[in-house]
Amino acid sequence: MMAVFETIQQDNKRIYRRGKKEGIMEKSIEIAKKLLKENFSKEKVASITGLSESEIENIK
Repeated sequence: MMAVFETIQQDNKRIYRRGKKEGIMEKSIEIAKKLLKENFSKEKVASITGLSESEIENIK
């Protein structure tokens, strides 16, 4: 019974971490879009958001 609880607890932690990462990525993309609209360079947007230049190219 304890093993099942531990497995569920580990799964919940993993799901939480994945959701948090996805949320951070979504916010970074949102910020990148705003910066690009303000004519920031891809390099500057990458520096500010932590996204790669290829990721920035994909959101244009």
